[in-house]
Amino acid sequence: MNQYFINKRLIMLTTKKIILFFPFPLLSHYLRCLQLASVLKDDFEILFPASVTYNSFVFEAGFDTFSCENFDARAVMEKMNRFDFTWLNTSDIERVFLSQVKAIEQYSPVAVLGDAAPTIKMAAEKVNIPYFSLINGYLTKYYDCSRALPQRFIISQFLHLLPSKPVVWLSNIGEIIVFKNIHIPFSKLRAKYHLNKKNNYLDELEGDFNFICDLVDIFPQKTLPGNYKIIGPLFYQSDKKENNVLDKINNGKRTILISTGSANEIGALEFLKSDYFNKFNIVIAGKTNLLPGKSNVIYNEFLNTNSILPFVDVTICHGGNGTIYQSLAYGVPVICFPLHMEQEWNAERINQLRLGTTLSKINHGKQLMEQIEYWMDKKNTPPLKNLATQISIDDLKIYFKDEIMRIS
Repeated sequence: MNQYFINKRLIMLTTKKIILFFPFPLLSHYLRCLQLASVLKDDFEILFPASVTYNSFVFEAGFDTFSCENFDARAVMEKMNRFDFTWLNTSDIERVFLSQVKAIEQYSPVAVLGDAAPTIKMAAEKVNIPYFSLINGYLTKYYDCSRALPQRFIISQFLHLLPSKPVVWLSNIGEIIVFKNIHIPFSKLRAKYHLNKKNNYLDELEGDFNFICDLVDIFPQKTLPGNYKIIGPLFYQSDKKENNVLDKINNGKRTILISTGSANEIGALEFLKSDYFNKFNIVIAGKTNLLPGKSNVIYNEFLNTNSILPFVDVTICHGGNGTIYQSLAYGVPVICFPLHMEQEWNAERINQLRLGTTLSKINHGKQLMEQIEYWMDKKNTPPLKNLATQISIDDLKIYFKDEIMRIS
């Protein structure tokens, strides 16, 4: 039977009100939306955009899907890594926007929730329906730190030569220019479809109600308006015990976790060919079979990292929000190799707060080895130990559920 008719039949049979979730099509966004959806499942019918890649996670969590256009996540990440925002072009924005409008009109939800979904604000406004936004602390209009210029900007490589005030000023000017330019196609479509005028790209990420998925100790905020609430970090949680991994790393060696991230890339992992890494357990969550024949290297395409992080000494990743918070929750320091500006903003705060470090590129040289040795000895020591006590999603965001219930 056609998926459309299956979904419509299920909805006709339920008496629950409907909420449509619109995560950006990367695993990290799907997973943290699923964490929030889990606190609403008894009271609402929750539906996610159908995805060949992520349907299995949605179905496993007990939710259904609906058809909707989306951005090509792989193409987006390739461009983001080059600081190329041409993926936010008028044609693709309009295509996704109109498809989202169609889905909202078809299912008549009481609200929609978006996570880094740049067009859903326009779609919700077009249909006149409440929009709840999950947003990272560094992407609010109230972020109380400076967002550093991306490393790909030549000027950013010389900023350390200047006093701090000029650096902040240059970063803020550059940010205004970038966010204004990114927003040009949105402005055109807002005018075309008679939607409210907005000033820049950050406006498109703001909902009628906004839930900041960060800790203020890491991403401090200025005084927030009443439609903002800090609900803390969200990351994947599962009861799955990774016994096949735990059995292999229970051998007295120290353990390094390498996460290749939602986009499944962290270089070619060539650095692991060095004999230096033979003395560690190496657990890789993501790409598989990149280094066949290495008995101390364990691959899992998808791994419940919470199960093994108590036994991990240091995490190597690009600096994604979920991986960082999962590691910090267990006092595990993080070595970041950011690819794009959002990962750079995460990594910058990791550096500033001494929760780990950032390296400009992944390699198998002396610098990486020195950082691994240094940070392995810092696990569960201040400030890592102090911060770990703040990270929990077990009390699952009561404010979030109360606010949804109030609106519906």
